[in-house]
Amino acid sequence: MSWRAEAPPAQLIGADGQAQLGWWTQEPAAYALERLRLQRPMGGQWPKWTRFLRYKHWHFVSLVHEEFMLGLALVDLGYAHQVFVYVHEQGRTQADTWRGLPWPRRMHLATAPQGLSCYHGAGRIELRQADDGLHLKLDWPRLQLRGQLLLSGCEPLVLSLPAGACSWTYTVKRAALSVQGELQWRGRTWSTASMLASHDLSLGLMRRQTAWQWSSLATWIDGHRVGLNLAMGVNESGQNENAVWIDGRLHKLAAVFLRGQGEQGQAAGEGLELHFQGRDEHAEYLHTGLIDSRFCQRQGLYRGHLDAAGRRWPLDQVMGLWEDHYVKW
Repeated sequence: MSWRAEAPPAQLIGADGQAQLGWWTQEPAAYALERLRLQRPMGGQWPKWTRFLRYKHWHFVSLVHEEFMLGLALVDLGYAHQVFVYVHEQGRTQADTWRGLPWPRRMHLATAPQGLSCYHGAGRIELRQADDGLHLKLDWPRLQLRGQLLLSGCEPLVLSLPAGACSWTYTVKRAALSVQGELQWRGRTWSTASMLASHDLSLGLMRRQTAWQWSSLATWIDGHRVGLNLAMGVNESGQNENAVWIDGRLHKLAAVFLRGQGEQGQAAGEGLELHFQGRDEHAEYLHTGLIDSRFCQRQGLYRGHLDAAGRRWPLDQVMGLWEDHYVKW
């Protein structure tokens, strides 16, 4: 295992049934989840059916326009499915959330990097990754989108890392992606040419209790596409998912300290200082004792600076996200 970026393995799950670990320049061709073996911390293996309780998988996509932000997620918790869609405009967020059991199956997430992930229920969401990009279809009340996120113009951050005694997380992050397509909302048709998108694909056997702070933005600075992804509390076993994208070129960052307090957030690290002011949020709260979730994804404005590609990039009232999440799953 190397902590330098290298070519990916052909399959995420190796012949021994364990996740292969590393930092890769591209995604593996296949996940090979049928091989997955669940190890016990004290030795032996958990029965195969327990993957239904342990395995997590989600897609999150955000699109930023100078007048609004769109966010959507497909989340597979194993024992439950969840979908949310929101639009943030003029400091206010309108969100719809659907939760349900795996049966009847209304949501499906692709079991390979290239494939179809979809939800067909109260609305329709389809994400299909192919060689030419991530194709997105959204049919929601008063909101329709047909778009394509141009993945080929953006180097991915691909990490597979250990988490806890026998757990692991796999994540693929891209930020400030170019978009092609058309959005219809509130009786208007918007071209996506001026929008930027970010995409988060994550899956794995995660810690029973997990908490993180996460920061994300995508903007134009002096005609350049600038994207940022920061996280603290997960994916920190010898590597991290802190990165800047300049016109699709990935620049890894060292450790960053994230501190969120209510509507405020601060990020500090080598060559980076950011202040976040939340405007509104999409939040969910569930407390059963067996399963708990305190999820808050705030939409707001960033100011500060970050250093990458040999220069300083100033941020002034840049729209972005700050997420504070604790979950027992």
